[in-house]
Amino acid sequence: MKKHLLTAFTLFFLSSGIFYSQKVAVAGKTVSKNPNTHEGTQIRSCGTSNPGHEWDAWFNGLVEQFNQQQAQGKLNSMPSYTVPVIMHIIHSGGTVGTGDNISQAQANSQVSVLNADYAGTGFNVSQCPAAFTSVLANTQITFCLAQKDPSGNILAEPGIHRVAYTSISGLAAPGSGYSMTTIDGTIKPNTIWDPTKYCNIWVCKLGGGLLGYATFPSGTGLTGLSGFGNANTDGVVIGYNYFGNTGSVSAPFNKGRTATHEIGHWLGLRHINGDSNCGSDFCNDTPPCDQLHYGCISSATPYHVNACGANTSPNGEMTMNFMDYTDDACMYMFTNDQKTRIQTAMANGTYRSQLTNQSITICNSTPTAPIAGFTIPNGTHCALSPITFTNTTNGTPPVTYNWSVVPGTGVTINTPTSQNPGITFTNAGTYSVTLTATNAQGSNNSTQAITIVTCSGGTGTCDTLSNFDFVNHTPTLYGSGGFGYASGHNDYLDKAKADFFAAGSYPANFKVSKALYYFSNNYDGAGGASAINCKVWDDNGTAGAPSTAFTPSFSLPISSIDISGAGNLISFTPPIDPSNGGFYVGFDGLVYNGTTGTFDTVAIISNADGESSPVTAWEQWSDNSWHSFNDGTTATWQLDISLCIAVVMCDPVTGQEYILNPTNEVIVYPNPSAGTLYLSYNTKKEGTINCKVFNLMGQQLIEKNFQSNSSGNYQLDLNNFSSGIYFVSVSTPEKTITKRIVIEK
Repeated sequence: MKKHLLTAFTLFFLSSGIFYSQKVAVAGKTVSKNPNTHEGTQIRSCGTSNPGHEWDAWFNGLVEQFNQQQAQGKLNSMPSYTVPVIMHIIHSGGTVGTGDNISQAQANSQVSVLNADYAGTGFNVSQCPAAFTSVLANTQITFCLAQKDPSGNILAEPGIHRVAYTSISGLAAPGSGYSMTTIDGTIKPNTIWDPTKYCNIWVCKLGGGLLGYATFPSGTGLTGLSGFGNANTDGVVIGYNYFGNTGSVSAPFNKGRTATHEIGHWLGLRHINGDSNCGSDFCNDTPPCDQLHYGCISSATPYHVNACGANTSPNGEMTMNFMDYTDDACMYMFTNDQKTRIQTAMANGTYRSQLTNQSITICNSTPTAPIAGFTIPNGTHCALSPITFTNTTNGTPPVTYNWSVVPGTGVTINTPTSQNPGITFTNAGTYSVTLTATNAQGSNNSTQAITIVTCSGGTGTCDTLSNFDFVNHTPTLYGSGGFGYASGHNDYLDKAKADFFAAGSYPANFKVSKALYYFSNNYDGAGGASAINCKVWDDNGTAGAPSTAFTPSFSLPISSIDISGAGNLISFTPPIDPSNGGFYVGFDGLVYNGTTGTFDTVAIISNADGESSPVTAWEQWSDNSWHSFNDGTTATWQLDISLCIAVVMCDPVTGQEYILNPTNEVIVYPNPSAGTLYLSYNTKKEGTINCKVFNLMGQQLIEKNFQSNSSGNYQLDLNNFSSGIYFVSVSTPEKTITKRIVIEK
C-alpha cells in the first residue's frame, strides 16, 4: 500500500520525539502481553506528541519539491552535510567518569555511533535482510565535535560543555531525575549554544523512565500552534546512561541508538508507523506496520507480512529501522526516502540550514583568522535613536574590533572598538557600516548597508501607564492619622521632597517623560501655598543631594492632589534629559508660616526599601540644605522609607518606554511588545524572581529566574515568539501576579 503525501500547507507544528523505558509486569500479576516483549525485561516505548497534520503537510511539501528538483535534474546529487555537535553534560558534581558526569570517552563514543549509523555502516547493519538492502541509505550527514565555544575559545574537551547543576540559578539536584518541564524551562535556556551553529545535545539524569526526546525542525513562524521549540530549546536530550556505547550505559539501550533515533526526529523523521496502527511516516520505502516493535525481532524471516492489508508489506515490517522502538542492537538502518526527508530538513530548517557553513570554523582546532560578521536589528531604523549592532565574528581569540560608517557626517559610534556598539545617525539616508576584526592570524572586514528614516513620534509620546496596577497596591504608611511621617506636618520648615534614581538604572539616551506621584493626604492651612511644583533635579555628580533643577516643572494645585490611590500623573513636556546620570524626582514649594502657625502638609505614600546606598528619600530644610530621611542627624525622622514616585523614561524618537519603579508593585511592559519585555520590581527582600510564560492553552513555554538587583529592572527576551496572546506569571519574595501580554511583530 503506497503512503501518500499530504497536500502542502503553509503551517507547521513543532513537537518532541520522546523515548521512555518501561518494565513489563513480573510473574504473578495479570498483564496484557505484547507479543514482542518478555516478562521481566526492559522495553522501549514512546510518549511522543506527534508533530501534527499541519507540520506534516508543510514539511512533506518541501520533500515533494526536493524530489521534483532531483527528477528535473536541478540537483546533480544530494549534498553532504557536516553538523557541529556540543554535548552539554549536566552533572551532580562528581568525579569525571562517574555517574551523570560521564567520561570524555563515553561522550565521544556517541558521536562515533552517529557517524556510523547515518552513513549506513553502524553496528549489526550486516544483518539487514536482502529485501531491504536496496533501500539502505547513507544519509550523507556527518557529525563533528565542536572545537570552539561561541566566543571562539578552544574547548579543553572537544564537543563537551560540562555544567554542574549548582551553576544554574534555581536548579535543584537531579534526585531521581529531571523532568521535561525543568529541562525545557530551566536547563536549556541557561546552557544552550546558538542552534544555528551547533547541534545542542543535553546529557543528564532523566526521571520517570525517560530515555530522551528532541525537537522537530522548524522552518516557518506561524501562530496558533503549541508545543514548538525556539532558540532557547532546540536540540536533543538523552539520559546519561543511554548515551554512547561505553562507560555508564544500561542494556538494552547501550549501543547509542537512543541518540540516533532522537536526532532522526531532529532531522524531520516520523516514527516508522506514523504514530498509529498502519499509519504513514511519509516514506514510500518503509513498509506500513501495524504497531511499533519492542525488544529484538529476528530478521531471519519476514515479520508480520502484509499485516496492514494485501501487498502492503510482502517482505515483512522494517523492525530494524532506527525510527522503530526495538532494542539498540536490533535497529540499524535508515532508508533512501528517510534520507530525502533528512536532506530536506538540512536545506530548509531554521536551525539546520546554516550548520555546515559553521562547521568549517567551529570544528577546526587550528587557530584561525577572524571571519567578520554582524547583524542589524530588524524593524525601522530611526534617526536620533541609537541602534545596537550584534557582532557574529568567528575566529580564534583574542579578536579586536573597529567599527566605521560611511558617510560619517552626523554619525556617533559610542565605542568604535567595542564588540556590540550603539550607533546613532542624526540624519536620514543610506549608510555603509563596516566591521573590521583582527587577531594574530589576520584581519577581515564585513560591510552592510542600513537605511535610516525620520520617524514620527519625536515629541516623546510614551505609554499612558495603563500597565500600572497601583490602585490595588497598599503601600506601607508611617505614623498615624493618615498623614504619616513621609513628609511630616512640616513643623521643621521643610521646603522640598525628592526621590533618587541612580545612573545606570535606565537605558542610555532615555529621558524623563512622566512621573506618577502617590500621596496619602494633604492639607493647606491659612497662609500656605496653593500648589506644589513637581520637579526633576540633577545630581551633578554630587554624592547624596539634589543639585540644579531641570526645566520644565509642573505646578500641581494642592486642592487637586489625589489621595484615593490612583495617584497624580505628571507629564514633563518636552521630556527632561538627565544625560544618562543619576537624578531626583519630587516637588518643592511647601510653606510654613511661623507667625500664624499655619503650614502645608503633603504626605507622600512610602514603602520600606532598606538603608541602601545611595539612599533614595531626601528632604530640603528651610536653610536650603538637603538631608536623607535616614541620615541620623538631629530632627530627622530616621525612618527606613522611600518616597513613592514612579518615573517613566522615554526614547523621544521612537516612543519606547522604560519604567523606574520604587515600590514593590510588579510591572510588565511594554504591552503590546515586539518581543522584548521588561519587568519592574523593587523590594528590600532579597531572593529569586521567577518568571514563566504560557500560551493560551496554558502550556508553559519558558521559565526564567532573576536574582533581585539594585535597579529593580529585568529584561525578558521573547523575540523568538510568534505574534499572539500570552500570559506572564511573575513570582517575587512577596507576591505572585499574572499579566496578559500581546506580542505584535
